[in-house]
Amino acid sequence: MVIIYVPSNFLIAGYLFEKLGAHYTIIIGCLLDCLCLWFRVAINENFYVAMVGGFFYGVAQPLILNANAEFASNWFDTHERPIAITTAALMGSVGGGFGYIMHLFFVSPSDIHHEKIAQDHIFNLCLFAAIAFTVILAVCLAIIREKPPIPPTKSANNKTHESFLVSIGKLMKNKNFVLIANGFGFVYSVLMTFSQEVAFIIAPFGYNNADNALFGAVFVVSGLVGAGVVATILSKTKKYQHTLIFVCFGSTIAACLETLTLLKQSRLLTSIGVGLLGGLLLSIMAVGLDYACELSYPVPAHNATGIILAFSHVICPIHIIVTSYVLTAKDHYGVQDQKNSLIVSTMLFGTLLLGLGASIFIEEDLRKTRLDKSKAQEITQQTIML
Repeated sequence: MVIIYVPSNFLIAGYLFEKLGAHYTIIIGCLLDCLCLWFRVAINENFYVAMVGGFFYGVAQPLILNANAEFASNWFDTHERPIAITTAALMGSVGGGFGYIMHLFFVSPSDIHHEKIAQDHIFNLCLFAAIAFTVILAVCLAIIREKPPIPPTKSANNKTHESFLVSIGKLMKNKNFVLIANGFGFVYSVLMTFSQEVAFIIAPFGYNNADNALFGAVFVVSGLVGAGVVATILSKTKKYQHTLIFVCFGSTIAACLETLTLLKQSRLLTSIGVGLLGGLLLSIMAVGLDYACELSYPVPAHNATGIILAFSHVICPIHIIVTSYVLTAKDHYGVQDQKNSLIVSTMLFGTLLLGLGASIFIEEDLRKTRLDKSKAQEITQQTIML
């Protein structure tokens, strides 16, 4: 998917946003997502058909993810934007949380010994996902609108139209944007790596598939709560720089604590450690994307978020490939070693330190908020004069 995501981000998403706008672009993305799920239903009959579905998924993701900040800017005022962007960005994590749990209703650990039964269960899982997504999509397409009749802020009414390549040129000269891209990218890569590799990280410490489902659910739920709290605080204070440093520093400390709880081999303590880590890591979605749009204005929000997410999706696969190689290595008895999990935990800790280091040097320049406040003050003065 990542191999398709980055080219699609630069070649397809940028063009569609420029020519069609966010409304029709996100509709196209959702339809491609739906096609992906229906193609995957055929995985037992023809694996290559399912691979075509993966291609659709890779193309669709930037069309959807890049639109989050654009819709938030169109519909919400300055203090509501952080919550709106966070809510949209975390819907993927909500889906991931369902993924940790949903397969338990369709697939059994004993399926590994019964190929035909396993294929039937996988088919039922894929079919259920395709039907559920199609129903939800039909409802969303019936009600989605690009923007309200009256723009909520001056920045929402002061949109610039420029190509993706022009935006890249501007943003690469913006020191603050480059730093936030690095800070966000490193923390995001740890978020994605841990969420995908958690089963391998915990396995050497005696945990099983049921524990993996538990820790995965705790990670996502805690992340949603943590991100919601951070977004609410951010909407009231607008202290983006302080909040970003808190999230990066807190994530670094939480990664250390999570490793210590693993060594204790206590399900309760590990759940607490995983929950704390999830609550802080997912909070990067609450502050990172909106902060990037603030620092990069007047570059269109979909281009700014597209570039920062593309950079993140370049780091993520490298991170995941390296950690997967380390985690799947076995000792001379043919079993996974706890040492490998500790090595990976150290790598995650180091990556978070890089994210923290990049974030510290950002100079808070809230361009959109400053413009919106100046317009609000102008309206207030005109009202007083009347």
